[in-house]
Amino acid sequence: MSTPALELQRRLIRAMSPEQKIRAAEALRRAVWDLKAAWIRSQHPEMPEPDVQDAVRRWFRDDYRDADPERHLRDIAAMRRISGELIDQPALEGWIARLGLDAEWRKALETE
Repeated sequence: MSTPALELQRRLIRAMSPEQKIRAAEALRRAVWDLKAAWIRSQHPEMPEPDVQDAVRRWFRDDYRDADPERHLRDIAAMRRISGELIDQPALEGWIARLGLDAEWRKALETE
């Protein structure tokens, strides 16, 4: 992403309330879900809608589970690089400790 575009993205994110950020993330997740469902319908027009939704659910689950663990670390590094100053570091560290993810977090930080 170019520097002007990245700066604009940062300004827009900074101006958003936490609720707006959650809504934006949910809208993006919904858009991905809908696109995947549309693709499945195009490949299997006879498939009943509940089965389409189950297939999308499995795709989300399996994509995360089967993804290269290094990909997740690269994603975390990219999020920190792009939005690091917008992250509530004390809250994040509290959740990392509560969930027992200290080793994983250290590995993510090493990826940067």
